Amino acid sequence: MAADVVVVGAGIVGASIALQLARRGVGDVLLLDAAGPAAGMSGRSFRQVRTHYSNEVTTRLAHRGIEILRGWGEHVGVGDSGFEPVGYLLAVAGDQADGCAANVALGRSLGVRTELIPAERLHEVEPLLAADGLACGAWEPDSGLIDPVKVTLAATVAAQMSGARTLFGSPARALRAGRDRVTGVVTGDGDIHAGTVVLAVGPWAPRLLAGAGIDLGMRLHTLELSVLRRPPGVAGLTTAVTHAPSGLVARCDSGPFAVAVAYPAEAVEPELPQDAQVAADAEPRLRRALAAGLPALASAEVITTIAGVYDVTPDWHPMLGPWPGVDGLYLAVGFSGHGLKLAPAVGEAVADELAGRAPAIDISPLRPAAAPRPLRFAYGPGARA
Repeated sequence: MAADVVVVGAGIVGASIALQLARRGVGDVLLLDAAGPAAGMSGRSFRQVRTHYSNEVTTRLAHRGIEILRGWGEHVGVGDSGFEPVGYLLAVAGDQADGCAANVALGRSLGVRTELIPAERLHEVEPLLAADGLACGAWEPDSGLIDPVKVTLAATVAAQMSGARTLFGSPARALRAGRDRVTGVVTGDGDIHAGTVVLAVGPWAPRLLAGAGIDLGMRLHTLELSVLRRPPGVAGLTTAVTHAPSGLVARCDSGPFAVAVAYPAEAVEPELPQDAQVAADAEPRLRRALAAGLPALASAEVITTIAGVYDVTPDWHPMLGPWPGVDGLYLAVGFSGHGLKLAPAVGEAVADELAGRAPAIDISPLRPAAAPRPLRFAYGPGARA
C-alpha cells in the first residue's frame, strides 16, 4: 500500500490534519489508526477549551481553534462540535496574579474577549468558587466545552468526503526509516509507503520514534478524571473553572453532575499509555482540592473515575514540524494537555506547510527540538503553560 501522506493517529489532532490536507489537495492522504477515531486520549478528555496562554503562538492557535469549534457548521459542514458556551474562569493567588494579568493583556491584544476580575467579584462568575486566598481571575466568556468524540468523528468523515482514505484497526508497529529519511509505516497488515509521514499519535509517539533513533524527551503523566453527583440542595457549577492554588479543574455537566480533576503534586509517569491507573490517593486528593476551591462539592458522590495520560514535552508545548536531519517525517505530538483547543488550527497550519504555503499562524516557535525552546511561562512549566 502507498500514499502521498500518511497521518498516523486518528485522534482530534490527526483527524484535523487529515481533513485540512484533503481539502488542500495534498495528494493521496491516508489516515491510519490502531483502533479508530478518538479511541485514545481524545475520547478521555475533560472537554474544556480556552485561550488563556502565555505565548502568542498558542494563544493564536487556541483562539482560531475555538472559532472553528464554535462555527463548526460553517467551517467544516459535517456533524457538529458539541460546543457549549459556558465560558472559562482561571482563579489564582497573589503569587500568580502578575502572570495572569500579563496573559489577559496578551489575549486582549490578539482579539480574545477576556477580562481580569478581582477576587471580590469572582463569585459573580462562579457562585460556588471560594475566594479565600485568591487575588484575581481571568474570565473568558467565549470559551467553553466541546464533545471531542463528535469533533473527531466529524473531521474524519469530512476528510473522507474530501478524498482522504482511512485505515482503522491497523496498528503502526514502526516507522520505515533509513539513515536520514522516513519512507513509510510498518503496520500489522504490512508496509505503507509514503512520501511524508505525519505522526499524530499522542502518547504512543515515543515508542515509534525510538525505533527511528529519535528521542523527544517526552514523558507520560497520569491524570484522573472524576464524574461527581452534587449533594442534594447544592446548585450546579455554571462554568468551567480552574482553582490554581489547589490544582483543581472542574466543569459543569448535565443534570446533577459535574466533572473534576485534581492535579497531583508529583506526577505519576507510566511507561505506556495503557499502564495508566487511578491512583489510590485520587479521591482523597480530589476531595481536598474541592474543599479548598469548591467547598459546596467537597462531599459530592464520586460516580466514576478514569485515568488517562498527557504526552508531556520538556517545555510543556507541542512539537510541530520536521525533526532536524530527518526527511519525510512531520511531527504533531507532545500536546501536553492542550490538544483539544489547538487541534483545529493546528490542522490548518500543518496542512498549509505540507502544501507549501505559509500558514496564517506562524508555528515556527513550536518546531521540534531536543532542548526546551525559548517559551514564556506565566505559571511555570505545566499544563496551564
